[in-house]
Amino acid sequence: LALIQKYAIKWIADFGDPWTGIVYNEMLPRTQATRKKDQQLETEVLKTADCTVVISPGMKEQFADRARKIEVIFNGYDEANFQPVAATNAYSVNREENFTIRYLGNLMASQNTPNLWKAISALRKTNNAKIKLEFTGRVDTEIQNSIQQAGLNDITAFNPFTEQQVAINLTRNASLLLFAIFNLPNSKLVITGKIFEYLASCSEIISFGPTDGDAAAILKTVGRKPMIAFNDYNETLNQLQSTYNYWQQNGHSFKYTDRKFEIFSRRNQCR
Repeated sequence: LALIQKYAIKWIADFGDPWTGIVYNEMLPRTQATRKKDQQLETEVLKTADCTVVISPGMKEQFADRARKIEVIFNGYDEANFQPVAATNAYSVNREENFTIRYLGNLMASQNTPNLWKAISALRKTNNAKIKLEFTGRVDTEIQNSIQQAGLNDITAFNPFTEQQVAINLTRNASLLLFAIFNLPNSKLVITGKIFEYLASCSEIISFGPTDGDAAAILKTVGRKPMIAFNDYNETLNQLQSTYNYWQQNGHSFKYTDRKFEIFSRRNQCR
């Protein structure tokens, strides 16, 4: 902003996240004066920039009445990391020993999904299901305690962060990927970059968050299973059961063979 005020040059202001509206601001001890100053700076940037780029339709709506010009470019995924998997029986050559549910990355307390832990426990009791729950990254202790209370410690593994390509391979080989938006006010605008890499993995995803949010709209756009409200146990169990049934009947995990998600590659987003 200071440079633009000093020199006659064009400015594209690129927002990789919301500014004053980012969800964790609600958890910070900010004074009223701080909030007001922050809002003034945000508005000045939006009104000054020749174009503002944001990562979601919700952010565009939030900024639209203040920005001179505004465009959406989703974070997307790097297609070089996701070469197409041939639509063959490659996944059924060897029968999978366990139905593996995976989460990769940081999982914060506000992303806890107790109904999923409850549904997994129920499936194990009724179907004697061979399920493995696997986390790669940092998992909040509140979530670890929630998993323990659901009686899932014996099937759960907590692994440290790994290099990117290993993590991508873990998503592609998962039976089911867990995706969770923050269970906080204003989280309808949250998408996260993770969703695009999950989609590109071609694995099934069980997703939790606002059912009318931006992330839910992305799942609908590419024809994936719908977002589940955090308090909807029945839909959680239904989605888990159907994905597990496919694995049990076919001996391998379900994989999407359509390429609808390719609209979210970074190359296509930049186009």
